[in-house]
Amino acid sequence: MKKYLIAILILLTSSYVFAATAFFTGNQRQVQTVTYQWAWECEYNYAGNKFWRLFKNSCPSSVEVE
Repeated sequence: MKKYLIAILILLTSSYVFAATAFFTGNQRQVQTVTYQWAWECEYNYAGNKFWRLFKNSCPSSVEVE
């Protein structure tokens, strides 16, 4: 019985993925991709770390990061 409880606890704790939300800084630029399509490169901030993501139509106000 104790083995089953331990196995269940391991399964429950290992299946969680923690995600956070990064917010759009307002910086964006239109770029041409390697396939010659136009897209938007958008800057996001998560906990003081800034990074860029590429989107086809527009920049969402927030994105989920893991």
